[in-house]
Amino acid sequence: MRTLPIRLDRMGVRSYRGAPLDRPSAGIIAMDVGSRDLMQCADSVIRLHAEYLWAHGRQDESAYRFTSGDETRWRDWVAGERLHIEGSRVRRTRGPARAPDHKSYRRWLDLVFTYAGTMSLARDAGSPSVDSPVEAGEFYVEAGSPGHAVIVLDVVTNTDGVQLGLLGQGFMPAEDIHVLRSPLAVDGVWFRLPSRDDELLPTPSWRPFAADARRRLH
Repeated sequence: MRTLPIRLDRMGVRSYRGAPLDRPSAGIIAMDVGSRDLMQCADSVIRLHAEYLWAHGRQDESAYRFTSGDETRWRDWVAGERLHIEGSRVRRTRGPARAPDHKSYRRWLDLVFTYAGTMSLARDAGSPSVDSPVEAGEFYVEAGSPGHAVIVLDVVTNTDGVQLGLLGQGFMPAEDIHVLRSPLAVDGVWFRLPSRDDELLPTPSWRPFAADARRRLH
């Protein structure tokens, strides 16, 4: 998360159509959004996780579940698996193998973005204990339609032993993943992270997240 590229030409968030949006942004992650309204909040979490795996040569570990509970795996996609989706029913067939390159990986992720969301992330991701230290790459998610998710981009501990997190998000419509800014955060960007069940994580674009909304993708 610490090595993500940040745009130097602008801090304003734009939608997938290029329209300017009113968002509390302290920086824009230099990563494509795509040309369709797909990469929203939960999808942004998945995208960063998937790109992390790709950057470390671990893309064959990439696997995500749809809201229906059906899993899609990158290695199956490359091998030629075709998914035929009708409502909540998923039928699998086999076709020609696909190129194992990043362009194909990106097309597969668009499929994931279409059928995954906050409900699948909240249900299927791991749930760290509230009192365990928060790590970069973990996220907070409220399942719903709509729901919301924010991802922890970096973590520091202040002199009082309190963990503070740099948070990022995508949103609706599909838009730039951006670093969150708030007057309630230290220096405008460092949010106090919950360490007890009764603590909340207030963010500027959504109602406060409960401490047990924290999740982790492996």
